[in-house]
Amino acid sequence: MKKNTILSLLALIIFTAFNKPTIPLSDYRDSYVGIYSCKYYKNHLNSENMLYALDTGWVSITISKDPLDSVLQIDLGQKNVKAKLINKVLQPYPQKGRYRGQFFATDSISLGITSTMASSIRYIGKKK
Repeated sequence: MKKNTILSLLALIIFTAFNKPTIPLSDYRDSYVGIYSCKYYKNHLNSENMLYALDTGWVSITISKDPLDSVLQIDLGQKNVKAKLINKVLQPYPQKGRYRGQFFATDSISLGITSTMASSIRYIGKKK
């Protein structure tokens, strides 16, 4: 009887020592997904006087997870881009994109897109 009790106690101790709770893996992109209210600065070359003009305004940018890759999809309204997040810096995905950006926190973004030598747009905003 004592032998069974000791063996049961020993088995319980061994079982609880090796049975660690499973921790669900979290996706790093979850904290960046959302809608951002951004001020944009559009710098473009005026063909009439060959001077650069600056337009500003407000726009909503939607950031979501790409279902196929571990990248972020950025919906700018007229254009969709993909970016890989490396140390809070947005890198174009695939590598040939002409845009750069970064997150200052999980709720603040800065994104710059150069479409041509005569036009560029900068977005700076916070999550809604």
